Amino acid sequence: MKLKASIWVSGFFSILFLLLISPLAMAATTYFVENVTTSDANPELANSLRTLLISGVTAAGGQSVDSAQQADFILKSSLVKLGGAYVLTVTKFGKNNLSY
Repeated sequence: MKLKASIWVSGFFSILFLLLISPLAMAATTYFVENVTTSDANPELANSLRTLLISGVTAAGGQSVDSAQQADFILKSSLVKLGGAYVLTVTKFGKNNLSY
């Protein structure tokens, strides 16, 4: 009986650890991707870039959310046309408005 009680207590604490600690480690970081601002006002390009940014967040293990209030971080991006090329700038802001 002593062995069964020991296994039960050990198993109980293992399950308790998994239920309480693991979700904190496995929780995905959430991101809100703002609409891309463009210098040439090309909405199709801006929408495509926003979709690519959301896909990149998801592929990296993050989670995209629908509002800035739900997010751990906000991604602000701008696209500037320089001659025949484009320059994309993406800035990551935390809840305290510090950029990373």
